Amino acid sequence: MAFAAHLRWICAAVAAIVAATGCGGDDGPYLLRCNVRDPGCQQAIFASLASLLAAEPENRPSIRVIAPEQLRAEIERGEAPFTLPTEGVEQRAFRAMGFSPDTEGDVYQLAIESIVRNTTAYYDSGVITIVERDYEPGDVQFTLAHELVHAVRDRELGLPDLTALPSSDQLSATRSIYEGDADYFAHRWYYEAEATPLTRSDWSYINGQRLDDLYLLAADLEKGFFEAVNRFPYVQGMYVITQLVQREAENKRRYLMTNPSTNTYDVLFSSVSELGRGRPTYEPTGVLPPDGYGLVFTDELGAWDLYVFLRRLQPAQDEGSSGWSSRQGYSVTRPNGDSFDISPAEDWRGDRLRVYQRDGEVVAVWHVRYRTRDYLDFYDDVLLDMVNDSSSAPPFSAARRTSEDEVAFVFAETRSSLDEWLSQPLIPPSFLASAAKKSAGSKRHAGPVCVKRR
Repeated sequence: MAFAAHLRWICAAVAAIVAATGCGGDDGPYLLRCNVRDPGCQQAIFASLASLLAAEPENRPSIRVIAPEQLRAEIERGEAPFTLPTEGVEQRAFRAMGFSPDTEGDVYQLAIESIVRNTTAYYDSGVITIVERDYEPGDVQFTLAHELVHAVRDRELGLPDLTALPSSDQLSATRSIYEGDADYFAHRWYYEAEATPLTRSDWSYINGQRLDDLYLLAADLEKGFFEAVNRFPYVQGMYVITQLVQREAENKRRYLMTNPSTNTYDVLFSSVSELGRGRPTYEPTGVLPPDGYGLVFTDELGAWDLYVFLRRLQPAQDEGSSGWSSRQGYSVTRPNGDSFDISPAEDWRGDRLRVYQRDGEVVAVWHVRYRTRDYLDFYDDVLLDMVNDSSSAPPFSAARRTSEDEVAFVFAETRSSLDEWLSQPLIPPSFLASAAKKSAGSKRHAGPVCVKRR
């Protein structure tokens, strides 16, 4: 994500854009073909969207259109609202976990290339920036509508300072409410501009297709881990907002705009009435660090990150075998023939990522709490084997049960480091609590993805 002192909201294309139509076309309704460089087009789109949102149609936010080369120059001069990664402990930890690929070249420059290649628009403190692309008909207007929703919400309620959020999990959950809101109303605006308002069955189909695509992306080893993580707020978020609107829960929607969900478990599994619950209180049991290792940073990744991580380790189910049989369900067949299903994301009850460093070595330990002791007593072999027996697990990784209701995933950069950590005894929560107070906090900064109109 790109951050500022207040907020920057960014929208990047998911799929390749192939039709060479520029910023306007000759066919279809005016709002879906007008040139977004034209102030008249900008005002027409804003006025129609403001009517949909019951907002004031005056005082349109400033809108500019720039070339990709200008975006690159602004990033390099530090004028564009992007936080760029540098080669350091955090990036090394994510590589050890399999979250970031082993790539050749400077991480900073690779990030710039990715931003310039993928970003189509962003909203920053009252200004919307559109990046010139060869857009398909209606796509640039849809993207502008999405960003205009952010602008309207900023005026109405104020958008949250994402830099103040304590974890990556809360970042994803918070963005799910805002990006879901922007995607939902951009879809409504688009199809009403097309004079084909969406019915309940239409919304069910669109959300179903987007969710299917999201879960396929989570399983696609050809795609990056963060691509599935960053698409989540748009897809699951729009599904949640759709449910709120269809249940006429406007007060709940407005409440969530100022009191967003604090964890992705809430966004994934809560009913409309339960949305907005606080995050679980959790202090991991932990593993005693070997001599010389210091705690560098901590984070909480959440139920969705856990799902994506485990989903990418295991194949889909074959007949008579264990594997993923549905969006979230993992079917298990034991050697004695017993069969059952589990849902590792739904069974999540908290997590904590801790990254340590000693001299030139970096080790990440991801503690995950599951629902009960009885649950782990019965299923711990399955959850451990999903990492320990997977051919697609990171090369120096292992899982071990660390308490009645906790599993720890350990990721190292070398075999000797991993073996050293696995030989360590367990420690009480009080040790980790005191160590955490001495460490610098951190959370993941990865660019979001804007799901295209369906």
